[in-house]
Amino acid sequence: MSQTSNGDLLVVSNVVTDENDLIQISLMRLDEDGEIIWQKNYSLRELDRVQNVFETSAGTLVVLGGSGMYNDGRTALSEGSMNAFVLHLDADGTLLWKTEFGEDGANESTMTLLELNNGNFLIGGISNGDDMFLAELDIFTLTGVEDEPEEGRALSVVCPHPVSGQAVVEFQLAKAGNAEMRLYDAAGRQIAMQQLGYLAAGEQQVELQVAELSAGCYYYQVKVDLVEFLGSFVKQ
Repeated sequence: MSQTSNGDLLVVSNVVTDENDLIQISLMRLDEDGEIIWQKNYSLRELDRVQNVFETSAGTLVVLGGSGMYNDGRTALSEGSMNAFVLHLDADGTLLWKTEFGEDGANESTMTLLELNNGNFLIGGISNGDDMFLAELDIFTLTGVEDEPEEGRALSVVCPHPVSGQAVVEFQLAKAGNAEMRLYDAAGRQIAMQQLGYLAAGEQQVELQVAELSAGCYYYQVKVDLVEFLGSFVKQ
């Protein structure tokens, strides 16, 4: 159980449904008086346990836990796999994305989560009973906002950083093409789109439209034909 910034309570647990004794994640959001605001269930490949639930700085929710391989009697297979999982939810419990990570034959137990300044998540835990593991999850990649272009992704940088007033995205364009820029919030939702027109090959500086943005972490995508430039920035 944890508490949100506005005083609501988040209660997460395992629940068994009537259909084939399926074990799911149950998450409830309660107000300060204990009244249920909403309650939702989420399914995974094979849920093992729920670790905790957190509220991010953007107001979204993150659920941590473990999933594993089982036989028909729900007994863990000795040579199966155990993964850590992360669910990223909107404030109303809508699933934004989910991911699992681990290795066959491993016994991974998620321990804790840290939200980084760039909006990504840092996950720490124990692998194979003894070894520690650390993983950084890129929120932009996990949202699946765009399929990866055939010619791949290229490097770019925002100047200055963090952003307090005007800022530009700087990148090197190998060949000319029509360009557009999209902005996404920390939850991966598109909040703006700007047509940049035809850009010539060479060094580019594209202005970021940040005047109306509130403080927080954001992601940008500049797409020039089949090449895209991805990155993140923090607005102060």
